[in-house]
Amino acid sequence: LQKEKNHAIKMILGISDAINNEDKNVDINLLDEYREKIENINKELDDITFQLETIPGEIRELNFNLLKLTVDYGYKELKIKEKKLKSTNEELEELRERLRGLINEKHDYEEWIDATYSFLHGMLGSHEMEKLDEEILDRNEFIW
Repeated sequence: LQKEKNHAIKMILGISDAINNEDKNVDINLLDEYREKIENINKELDDITFQLETIPGEIRELNFNLLKLTVDYGYKELKIKEKKLKSTNEELEELRERLRGLINEKHDYEEWIDATYSFLHGMLGSHEMEKLDEEILDRNEFIW
């Protein structure tokens, strides 16, 4: 725009000089055209200057709004994740309790089985225990 404006000014000066020196081949309407062109360029430059002055403020405002929305979204997500974490921790604690119970139950069965085998082995001996294992346990032929 500045180049166009400088060109228009030079043209006005050239036309004015030609008119002042009484050169008859110059169209006086050209002065009005270039004057109007300069006025339009000045208006465009004013608009651009105004935008350059206002855009940084608009950018700051938009950035601030974006920051607020980001923080708001972040806190909402934090609350959601905290609730889910709490629920997950509670479920894990329930599972731990259940697992502890099952482990204790398993140990009780193992101890009972070991004690029962030891008792029967002590009473009957290893040879008789092997025969009973084959006859009763392997075939599921229980007396009761």
